[in-house]
Parts: sequence; C-alpha cells; structure tokens
Amino acid sequence: MFKQNIRLYCISFFLFAFLLAVISRLVYLQVEQIEFLQAQGNARTVRTMPIEAYRGMITDRRGTPVAMSTPMYHLWIDPKRFNPDAKQIASLAGALSVTPTYIQSRQSQSEKQFVYLKKEIAPSLRDKVMKLKVKGLYDEKIFKRYYPAAESIAQLIGFTDSQDKGQSGIELAYNQLLAPKRGKKQIIEDAQGRLIEDLATLAPPIPGKDVQLTVDLRLQSHSMHVMQQAVKETGANWGLFLILDAETNELLATGSYPSFNPNQRQDRAGKNTRLKAFTDQFEPGSTAKPFALLSAMMHPDFNKTQVIHTSPGYRRVQHNIVRDVHNFGDLTIPDVLKKSSNIAISQVTLDYPANDLRNMYQLFGLGTHLLSVFPGEVMGYIPYRMADKSFVLATFSMGYGMTVTPIQLANAYGTLARKGLQKPLIMLRHAEQQSNEIAQITPKQTTQELFEYLTHVVSPTGSGRLAMIPQYQTAGKTGTVRIVGADGYDKNRHLSLFAGVTPASRPKFVILIMVDEPKTQYYGGAVAAPLYKKIASKALQLYQILPDQPTDIQDE
Repeated sequence: MFKQNIRLYCISFFLFAFLLAVISRLVYLQVEQIEFLQAQGNARTVRTMPIEAYRGMITDRRGTPVAMSTPMYHLWIDPKRFNPDAKQIASLAGALSVTPTYIQSRQSQSEKQFVYLKKEIAPSLRDKVMKLKVKGLYDEKIFKRYYPAAESIAQLIGFTDSQDKGQSGIELAYNQLLAPKRGKKQIIEDAQGRLIEDLATLAPPIPGKDVQLTVDLRLQSHSMHVMQQAVKETGANWGLFLILDAETNELLATGSYPSFNPNQRQDRAGKNTRLKAFTDQFEPGSTAKPFALLSAMMHPDFNKTQVIHTSPGYRRVQHNIVRDVHNFGDLTIPDVLKKSSNIAISQVTLDYPANDLRNMYQLFGLGTHLLSVFPGEVMGYIPYRMADKSFVLATFSMGYGMTVTPIQLANAYGTLARKGLQKPLIMLRHAEQQSNEIAQITPKQTTQELFEYLTHVVSPTGSGRLAMIPQYQTAGKTGTVRIVGADGYDKNRHLSLFAGVTPASRPKFVILIMVDEPKTQYYGGAVAAPLYKKIASKALQLYQILPDQPTDIQDE
C-alpha cells in the first residue's frame, strides 16, 4: 500500500511538473516571444502586393482616344507547388487553347519558382481559369496598351514596352505625365498561396494623367488614306503629310506611308516607325525660294519693279551653269516664284551678302531646333559661311546645300501666313509647360507682299495650278529636289514637294506634302500639288471654312 502511494505521488509530481513546464513555456511564448512569433507567422502568410494603375489615355483634340489601357492578366505557376491532376491539366489546356504537353513542360521546370503559363489574357478567361482552384497557379493583373487608330497615327503616338513604359513618340515624350504610380496592399495567403483576406492598403494607386493632343484624328486618317493611295499609284518609296493650324500653329496632323501597327509587337521596329516630319532631314529645293526672295526684299535698295532677264534658260556663275526647266525670258519679281526660276532667284540673291540669306533661313527656323519635346528631332544643317557672288550662294538660294526637317519647313510657311508673326509649335491642348513666346520677325507689309506672290504660284499659269481649290485661294510653292546618290545628284531620283496655305486671304491650314522618288511623274507641281488639293479640300469641309473668293482663281 505504501509503495502504491509513493508511485502515485511520483506520477502526480511528474504530471504536475510537466504541466507547470508547459504552462511556463506558453507564458514565455505569449509574453516574451509574442512579437517574434507574430513576425514569423506573418512572414509565412502576410504578403505585400502591388496594386496596378492605369496609364493615362491619349486623345485627339476632339477627345477621341488614340491610346488607352485595358486590364489584362498574366498567368504564372510555381513549379514546386504546381501539381494538377490529369483532369485539371485537361481543363487548363482547353481554357487556354494550349496542349496538355505544353502545361507539363512548364511544370517540369522545377528549378524555378516563377514560370509564365499564359500572358495577356482577358479578365473573363482569367476568372474561368482561377475557378479551377489549381494549387500553385497564380495571376498577375496588368494593363495592356491599345491603339484604336492603329497605323494612321502610329508614328506620332509611338508605343510602350512590356513594362508599359513609353518607347517612342508621344508615349515617350510625355511618359512622366502618362505613367501611373503603383499602389501597395497587405494580404493574407494560405499555405497554397491563395488569397484569404485583404488586410490594408499601404499606398493607393495613382493613375497616369490623360494627354490631349492638338491633332484631329479625322484629318489624320483622311490624309493617311490619301497618301497610301498616292504611294501605291506612283510607285514612290514613301509619302509624307503635315498639317498645321495657321492661326495658332497647332499640329493638326502628320505622318507618312508606309506606317506600322503598334498593336502588333513584331511591327514595332524599322524605318516605318519614324515620324519623318521630326526625325528626317532633306534639301528643300524650290520650297526655300520664298525665303530667299524675302531676304532680298528686306534691303532698302531692293527694286520690286525690276525685270530679270533669264534667256536663254541658263546662266554661268563662276565656273558652273545655273539652269531653268524652260526659257522663261524676262520675269518680274512675282514671276520669280510663279515660274520657280533658278536663274532669277540666284541673280536676285547674288546682289546681297551671303550672310543675309543664311540669317533669313535661320530666322524662320530652318536648320534650327524648334524646341519641341518630340524624341529624335534633328536640327538640319545651314552652312555657317560662304563667299558672296559664289555658285554655292546661288545653289543655296535654290534650296540646295542645306538641310531642313519637314516640321521646320511647314512652321516657316505658317510664319509667312501670319505676316511674319512667329509662334511656338503646339502639340498639346491646355499644356502649362508650352512656350508662349510670340515675335514679329519680319515687317508685316513686306512679308504680306511676298505671301501674295505665292498666290500667283497656285494660279492657272503657275507651277502649282493643280493645287487650286474652287472658290478658295491658295498660296504655295512647288519643289522638285534631286536626291544625292553615290556619284552626286542623281538625275533619275527626285523628291516631290508642295507647301501651301489655304485660304490665302484668311489663313487657316498650312499643309506640306512630300513624295519620295515617284516613278510616274516627279515634278512637285504634278505629284505633290494634287495631293495638297485633296487634303486641303477635306480640311476645309471638316472645319466648315467659308470660301474666300466667289469664283475660281484667275491669274493676274
């Protein structure tokens, strides 16, 4: 009996001691180690996850979207956790339009912790797949950039990369405005990585700001269609259009054909992605002659009633020959531009210092940076010095020996249309950072007189007669530029141009047309001028611009 009591006491003692040890341990863990244990538990179940946000939308001047973000999902797996049965594999393969073998190949990459199963799927498909509740299968919300207008405005808008960062065009130029800021949230996951509960939002997502362009998508689409037809009909390498608002100097449309589709990643490379209006430079040829003539007209001793003798159609300057297309005989000052005489413009220019012409070109922004924010914009080239009375100066007056960009040339014609009032180029509506600098760079009266000479070009007997629009007066200039080849200027390769302003009496549209190496005809008056008429006519119709003359243009 005594031994039994001792055994009972020993067992009770050990049980009490064990219970006391357990209680002590629990107290220790709950009091002394509570923070450590909570941290360890949270490390295994609490996650910080990003909250995606929309990139800002890009619209045209009328609010029509040209770039927008749509919600999409990536599906990914953790191969170490991903272990679906045969039925789940079959269901996944059917939903994702892949083979069971493909899914098994992703599962076999056990050395990785992150493997994409399918990228950029629609929210409805994501919901269908996640309802299968496959262990180790996860989703990632993204926003895919979509461009509704596709090829018609792609070169101006540009595109983003897989991380939704701007890579070219407006997307790159205004990436800081358009880019969103991710938010952060805390969540609780179970052992299989499934979401149990949202704990808290650590930082709210901030969507990118919308950007409204001055571009009119209606004009843009129509002009691209016209240019597409022209390039195919003439067999040209490419065709370019550029439209500015003559009053405000807002960019209304620009692009070139061939273009590219920014919604197709494989198209986002090559020369067709460039916005040639800003990134390419060329010799302007005869489209520079108005500025050369204006340079001479600025001199006090300039005689605007003089008659220039161009017979017999060629003239020697130093050891070289300047030629006209035809023998124009005796020309008045207005006829210099109307007939686009090389002999006449060089003779007028050679009477004055070379630097005067150079300064006039640069004053109108030719060969200089327009200070736009467009990525890849180039300056062009204006020679710093040249000898007076030289053949180089003569060719300079004809638009050779210098390079400009299309946007510089169109901007210069816009300044002519405003009688010498220079305004900054505007690409965004209601943008605070845009310059408001306005300057009268040439005398109004002299510039207006020069501008009126350009209306003679677009007349029944002018070189730009095919640009005439019934009941609307146009001022403009044709250009036919020989392209430099391996052995100098190639007589068989040409760049056809027309730059003009309509209506001339109340300037509204400045339009530049360029066609590279047309195979049918090549003169600017025959190739580019008719395209100007098509595009300008549509612009007048869309903006409901009233006619500025009741009958067709008559030559004075």
